[in-house]
Amino acid sequence: MADPILYGADYSTYVRTVRMALAYKRQHYSLVPVDVISGEVQGPEHLVRHPFAKVPAFHHDDTRLIETMAILRYIDLAFDGPSLEPAGAAGVARAVQVMSAAFSYAYQPFVWKVFVPGVVQPKLGNARDEATVAVGVEESAKVAKGLDGLINDGLFAGGPSLSVADLALAPLMDYLSVCPEAPQVLAGAPRLRSWWDSFKHHELVAMTRPALLG
Repeated sequence: MADPILYGADYSTYVRTVRMALAYKRQHYSLVPVDVISGEVQGPEHLVRHPFAKVPAFHHDDTRLIETMAILRYIDLAFDGPSLEPAGAAGVARAVQVMSAAFSYAYQPFVWKVFVPGVVQPKLGNARDEATVAVGVEESAKVAKGLDGLINDGLFAGGPSLSVADLALAPLMDYLSVCPEAPQVLAGAPRLRSWWDSFKHHELVAMTRPALLG
């Protein structure tokens, strides 16, 4: 059985979530860079892998997958190592609920309305987009408060052990945390803030940190 191949950019939060899952399983893999910003995802080679021109794409032997949640499910079932799901139907559902909420509601405001216009653009020599950041902070604060009511009150966001909930939230929180507006965003989300204060020191966070964060 060959090692899996992951296609995508290391700065993509979705790609990082998959990388964290593979690292948690101690599964060797190859990361083939596909740059989203330059439009490489629109190239004919990548469109064969991902018809919607997104990342990640995942290949393992004869299995070809897109969509992060499907890839995570495959990793959990196909490879040895600790489970990425809590025990019991309710535990699994709660962890997936957090993951889905992070992908559906946190990604756009945390990354594209706060981090990119407020941190990335100045690194590229451009002015901060203060109007977009202001809107993003307001939206992100509402999302953070919503997530605060969904996550577990403890070391792990989805239950008593590490799960897909942690892997979905961590890349988003890592980007948000370097923004000067992070305390304002998290002011109404004490459990989310407490979870990140602890989980940000986990080895998986350090092992998968993108070059964008230095």
